[in-house]
Amino acid sequence: MRPDAPVIVVNGAAAFTKALALFSSHHGPNKLGVWARQQRESFGSGCMVHGSTSLAKASEFSKKYPYVDHWWPEAKGVGTSVWAARKMAEMIGFEEFILCGMPLERGPYANQTMARDFRHQVVRNIYRNYIRDDTQWHHGVKAMSGWPRKFFGEPS
Repeated sequence: MRPDAPVIVVNGAAAFTKALALFSSHHGPNKLGVWARQQRESFGSGCMVHGSTSLAKASEFSKKYPYVDHWWPEAKGVGTSVWAARKMAEMIGFEEFILCGMPLERGPYANQTMARDFRHQVVRNIYRNYIRDDTQWHHGVKAMSGWPRKFFGEPS
């Protein structure tokens, strides 16, 4: 739909899609560290690595996680790493946000492993309710699948 659009990958999607940026709320070396390495190995350099944490921890985490290029305390929240990446995308200047691979339904990730949090309806509802109530970030959002597509609609 948007062949020239820049892509921000989230979490494990870094292994499958070349991106302008990689974002995650899971900043440890076994998660964001691995995903950053996978992005570099699969697609070369040029992808900036971003994470979210509290303002109080950003300085400490800059030293602890050197593979993260920039921290976004303002992108913190409960609505999954994809929802936090949507916030970060606006802060770096984007106006259109098409959520792909964020169905918020029971099912697997891109690597076909079962999404642990999405197995339970109560957890999916926590994420959905947070996003539903986080109205200041709704403008410009469309989605390709699942609950977000029903809630925000699909891109034209």
